[in-house]
Amino acid sequence: MLGIGNPLRGDDAFGPALIERLLQLDLPDTVLLDAGTTPENYTGPIARESPDFVLIADIAHLEREPGSISMLKGEEILRSGLTTHDQSPRMFLEQLSLRLGDRAAVWMLGVQPASVEFGADMSPEVAGALEDVVALFEQISELSPYLSRYWQSSLIPSPFLAETLKTLTSGLRLLHSAMVLSTSK
Repeated sequence: MLGIGNPLRGDDAFGPALIERLLQLDLPDTVLLDAGTTPENYTGPIARESPDFVLIADIAHLEREPGSISMLKGEEILRSGLTTHDQSPRMFLEQLSLRLGDRAAVWMLGVQPASVEFGADMSPEVAGALEDVVALFEQISELSPYLSRYWQSSLIPSPFLAETLKTLTSGLRLLHSAMVLSTSK
């Protein structure tokens, strides 16, 4: 997982804050990287891990209420904005694609920001979304002793982790009905 964002710009702190929190959990076969505002510097380290699945955590312009969460992939990531970072999102995704080829699915866990004003704190809405996402990964961590044997099994296809995340995300939606949570297909 790659957390992207600038902790000095309000809700843009979401990605790095998520990585910081997840480092405290036992997530098997998971590499957590805080890329700050320079995700392009992490395409090499990501490629060296030979992942089947890359999850980017960042704010995204979803045209929804602040704190709304969506799982995005492909062109949806590009349409979401990512305007607070130094390099073009298209260039970053192209670099990542060149290094990974077709062997990894790339998804983005995007959160609608309320404010990316320099010097602002994270908004209550995005802080709430952060807590909800951490709760989701705590559930994954609790299930990991049971799921890890399947993640390593050749009988389970590599998109299994993505499907597991979608299933757990759906469950979290029911638990947190005040939050808008959607998964793209």
